[in-house]
Amino acid sequence: MVLVDKPSNITSGELVRRIERIFGEKAGHTGILDPKVSGLMLVLIGKARKLAKFFFGMDKEYEGIMHIHREFEERELKKVVKEFEGEIVQLPPRRSKVARVPRKRKVYYFRILKMAGRDVYFKVKCEAGTYIRKICHDIGKKMGKGAHMKWLRRLKVGEFSIEEAVELKKLENSANPKKYLIPLEKIPEILKFSIAEIGEEETFRRAKNGVPLKTEEIAIKKRVNNKPIAVYYKNRLVGIAMEMEGRLRWDCVLAD
Repeated sequence: MVLVDKPSNITSGELVRRIERIFGEKAGHTGILDPKVSGLMLVLIGKARKLAKFFFGMDKEYEGIMHIHREFEERELKKVVKEFEGEIVQLPPRRSKVARVPRKRKVYYFRILKMAGRDVYFKVKCEAGTYIRKICHDIGKKMGKGAHMKWLRRLKVGEFSIEEAVELKKLENSANPKKYLIPLEKIPEILKFSIAEIGEEETFRRAKNGVPLKTEEIAIKKRVNNKPIAVYYKNRLVGIAMEMEGRLRWDCVLAD
């Protein structure tokens, strides 16, 4: 996996294709950014693409600029913004790829950082699938002034931060781009999965063929409630499984 600082004015698909050229392997992202939006993208490479589902639903944090169309009072703005914190109901934009039906989303905070004329600089943390562009539009509508999102940058995805990311150009120009990779074996630890080990080679052979294992055939090194189990053999990630009725059922097998 590589954490990339996506520049504006390219699509998420183009970013993935450029990363594929860098590493010579198939890649996939864990959540798109609009072409004009910059910031953190998590890109999974090779076998790690099988882990994409485990990244869905992570909270996001952004900073941005909202432009108010007409003159307004700061007090009025702050009062309206408070109405967009907590659980909100959004109707996805017309050009979105999801069904246009109202849906609930959680906004942990919407903080006004500063104001410059009609430009409002803000930081927002929200549940996955929240449309920041729509929040800006709805704030303007609620004020009766009109507003739109002028600029947006993603700072965090779950516990991953933009400070850990590498700029795309820097990655492309690096003599050793592999130094920016997070190894496959480290990803379950970052995701705070339970960890288990296989001790016997014969058990490993069955596991890599997708055969369910009895719980007693593995050694649990760390157990985290309600989390998948990452299973290793000699420090090699075999796959991700769930424990069901005394057996490990494979969600995905990564060893070959």
